[in-house]
Amino acid sequence: MGASRYATVLRVVLPAALPAIATGLTLAVARAAGETAPLIFTALFAQDWSFDPSNPFESLLNPTASLLVLVYNYMDISARKVTALIGPSGCGKSTFIRCLNRLNDLIEGFNLEGKLFYHDQDLYSDEIDPVEVRRRIGMVF
Repeated sequence: MGASRYATVLRVVLPAALPAIATGLTLAVARAAGETAPLIFTALFAQDWSFDPSNPFESLLNPTASLLVLVYNYMDISARKVTALIGPSGCGKSTFIRCLNRLNDLIEGFNLEGKLFYHDQDLYSDEIDPVEVRRRIGMVF
């Protein structure tokens, strides 16, 4: 008569598939940790981040600064050369590029502390026209 489907799955299929299931779980956890690490790192060190233990969901849903641009402090971009920013998801590549051409000005709640220089001019000074900056500094995703 043979074994039932349940017995076959439990004694044959599951033991054979267990290494692959363990590998899949390990890869899933590693990917989740790898993609959230930059977000956790930048958000926890942001000066504007505040967490209220009495109302945790409200605190987590409020917008907060999530990128410290000190990472790019000594970045040198050469003239007439293609420059690529490469990094894991969520580490701030797009945010940094939006700072360069002032697209972050269009995002509600954007706050800049410090200065961003391009050709020895502060891109965020009052004398600089944001539209002119966007004409001269483009980006491709």
